[in-house]
Amino acid sequence: AVKVMLKTASLPIDTFNPILTRQDTLPDKPHPAVALEACSQWGLQPNQCLFVGDSADDMRCGLAAGMTSCLLQPKAPPNALEEIEHPGDDAHFTISSLGELHEMIEHAISTD
Repeated sequence: AVKVMLKTASLPIDTFNPILTRQDTLPDKPHPAVALEACSQWGLQPNQCLFVGDSADDMRCGLAAGMTSCLLQPKAPPNALEEIEHPGDDAHFTISSLGELHEMIEHAISTD
């Protein structure tokens, strides 16, 4: 699923590394282990990282790890049912595509 999303956003497969998924042996989200593992692999502290996900558990995971969280929430069709949970309630930022994330990062880098 991650590779498909990157391709749809016209981003190279290695844009985000590491990509940790359910196939890894870490505890399931919202446990912060997956976020902390990424920090460890990068040699960074959680407050230096942005956690991007598409669910309430993703947002809770990033927050529990001490990261800024960004909710990827593609625009739903007009007749879609509203979700019971509102994952955006736990997010610092909400985007509708990975392309927006790329633009946001590029803007942050250029103004730094």
